[in-house]
Amino acid sequence: MVDYSEFFTQTLPQAIAQLQPDTTPLWGQMSAAEMLHHLTTGMRLSIASEGVEILVPEEKWPAAKNFLMGPKPMPKGFEKPAAYHLHPMPSHQNFDDLKAVFFQTIATLQDAVVQENFKSRHPNFGILNGTETLHLHYKHITHHFTQFGLMQPVAEA
Repeated sequence: MVDYSEFFTQTLPQAIAQLQPDTTPLWGQMSAAEMLHHLTTGMRLSIASEGVEILVPEEKWPAAKNFLMGPKPMPKGFEKPAAYHLHPMPSHQNFDDLKAVFFQTIATLQDAVVQENFKSRHPNFGILNGTETLHLHYKHITHHFTQFGLMQPVAEA
């Protein structure tokens, strides 16, 4: 079981301290700044997900959630949901500000998921409860921090 509090408050600050604007990804096309904005956007979409369209039929949600909650990492080249494209990165935001907004959004997410009846909507995973939402972001952040050589991938079973 993942200790989300430890991950968000201890592991991430240690890992992100190594991230620089010119850190080169091991795969993919995103810059370090684009990756931080992408992760922040994902968390914001979970916090306020009312308008997020679910693309996977409801009968496939259990299988999608089994993957989400399971030990396999997100694959390289995992398709970005269309909602991300509605939130372009501001061209004027500096790197330290991106880091600060990333951690502020983590704190907001952590506050949101403990609210009674919290639910988020994800195009590929359906309707998620608070724990599933935290796990989604644990897995998503780990995927991209692995992409930039900042941590190891989620362990394979």
